Amino acid sequence: MKIQLAYKFTGENKEELQEILQKVIELLRDKGHETYAPIFDFSYEGKTKEEIYTGTLDKLDESDAMFVLIRGEEKSEGMLVELGYAIAKKKKIILAIKKGIESRTRYYAQIIIEFRDIPDMLNKLKKLEIR
Repeated sequence: MKIQLAYKFTGENKEELQEILQKVIELLRDKGHETYAPIFDFSYEGKTKEEIYTGTLDKLDESDAMFVLIRGEEKSEGMLVELGYAIAKKKKIILAIKKGIESRTRYYAQIIIEFRDIPDMLNKLKKLEIR
């Protein structure tokens, strides 16, 4: 299965986010899935936000599912656009959301991982069978 990752980028610590996403990618690849995360796509360097968003949505067309990571209450407009696009395209939604966070995103997810912290999320993801 091809899985695209969606996450809040603006205002986040880029190095910390890359470290978390790299671990998610490794777990998904160990399960035999292909992954795509825009944060690691260096072809976007020097591109406008519009070009990045368009490219990300084009990549989503090639995916079977979207893994959505929500670690905080603050909303990410870009992530919500990607999620809406994935829903409209009938992609499977895998939601990893920190416990205690309210989000309507839950209504659209076929798989929900509630986690206390990142190690808890990774442990639950490791045990999860995604088809």
